[in-house]
Amino acid sequence: PFRLPLHGMLARVTRSALPCAAQALRPAQAGTARFMSTDKLKKTLVYDEHVKAGGQMVDFADYAMPVQYKDSEKAQSIIDSVKHVRSKAGLFDVSHMCSIRWRGKDAIAFLESVTVADIKGLPMGFGSLSVIPNEQGGIIDDTMITKTSDEKGDHIYQVVNAGCAPK
Repeated sequence: PFRLPLHGMLARVTRSALPCAAQALRPAQAGTARFMSTDKLKKTLVYDEHVKAGGQMVDFADYAMPVQYKDSEKAQSIIDSVKHVRSKAGLFDVSHMCSIRWRGKDAIAFLESVTVADIKGLPMGFGSLSVIPNEQGGIIDDTMITKTSDEKGDHIYQVVNAGCAPK
């Protein structure tokens, strides 16, 4: 497990998220511009920062999200960006993702039945990256699970990909 700050969440995109990410990303229709207008899409809390940094915004699960940054003196190719994140660090805007708070006596048992996480064994205030498997053992999506507490008591906080929310 890794320590998560209780006041915020950071996540990373993994290969297991790609099937849902691919479904959520809606490319432009044939014969139209490569990047569609995002005027009618939901905006994340840092949308303006993405735009100021030169982010090329696309429709991802009904949110305007940056797919690449080009119009900036710090712009990198996709390969250079991946190398930077792997060798140093990167940020991922998770404000478009779905968060769920599970409460009640069966919350841990239920989540352990639909993920591969050892939630019962997680210490309070710790989190774990896990996956939601399908019946054949393949991966539906990745997920972050944290044991935490608030004014309503102890609970499990789960973050899932917005593109997979309907599933």
